[in-house]
Amino acid sequence: VSQQTDNPTTTHPSHRLSAPPNIKMKNGSIGSRTLKIYSALLLATTGRRMYAFGFASSHSSTASVHGCLNRGYFGNANNEVDAGGVSRSMSNVAEDALPSDVDEHETAASFVPIEDPFDDAIKPHRTPEAIKAKSDLLALASSTKRGFSASQNQRKEAKKLCETLKMYNPTPEPVYPFYSGQDQVDTSDVTFSLSGKWTLVYTDAPDITGLDGGPLATAKLGRIGQECAPPFIKNVIEWKKPTWAGNLPFSGTDDARVLQKVCTEAISSPKNPRIVDLKLVGLDLLGFGGSITAERVEGDAMSGSIIQSPGEFFENNPVELRGPLKAPFGRFEVLYLDEDMRIIKTYQGFLAVNVRDEEEWF
Repeated sequence: VSQQTDNPTTTHPSHRLSAPPNIKMKNGSIGSRTLKIYSALLLATTGRRMYAFGFASSHSSTASVHGCLNRGYFGNANNEVDAGGVSRSMSNVAEDALPSDVDEHETAASFVPIEDPFDDAIKPHRTPEAIKAKSDLLALASSTKRGFSASQNQRKEAKKLCETLKMYNPTPEPVYPFYSGQDQVDTSDVTFSLSGKWTLVYTDAPDITGLDGGPLATAKLGRIGQECAPPFIKNVIEWKKPTWAGNLPFSGTDDARVLQKVCTEAISSPKNPRIVDLKLVGLDLLGFGGSITAERVEGDAMSGSIIQSPGEFFENNPVELRGPLKAPFGRFEVLYLDEDMRIIKTYQGFLAVNVRDEEEWF
């Protein structure tokens, strides 16, 4: 269906849409703002099946509706590309596109707020390919015990899955919380943030996989995590009582633990919105004596509470070391960040996959 415009030679007739009879037009032409109304109405009535259709603007620029929404683009009144938020619903687009010469009573039913039919399509990490890659990566992480027992082929597979998820990264500026003061951005439209507490589920970094000292180690390696609280990032390691020390006095209860936190200062810039540079600033040691049991009470009574387990000692005497100098500690790149998973690559090329735990442990 075609509609003649002031300059019919600029756009092929087959690319045009005719005006519905109840829409009053000025000078009988279709403006780009009014064309948005038709787009919104068609989307509202046809749903996801419209993703392959293109709509022509008054300057003959054709774009896939799916592509426009995936990037959050819509032409404005001057036919310029508008990089708006990708989460805008079609009702909002329709309201913005409503021309002044349209009778509000005639079009009221057409602009009832609707659920965005492309709600899933505009989120890259919600595509079937991304969901499968994420699920496969988590399964691989579990089967290889956080990557500690991964074979060479399994590490290659993990790297491949991380590269796949990088292509579906929904967060273009994942490190914005660590921008310096003059580079801080408006966060009103930001969905996901690097800030918070993360638990490691997979890595191929030898300095991490080498932490497990085996059954005769003086401390048993527990969970590994990272605490991101601008401007600091703390690498957290949980140490627990080794199995062989279970019956030794003053070793603490089974749930006693010590948290070692390597504290770094993180710096990033909008020029490299996925890169974080780190400087070492100190070390923290925190303890948890464990649950109160009859065995613990009896042990405390026998020792007069003079000798304490490591967990009890650092619970009562936490350590926070800060030096006068800040030493370079490396950098990392955020490959992927969504609501519950984060993938980073260190400057040496090693990978680390972290998730947000429902229950905080540090």
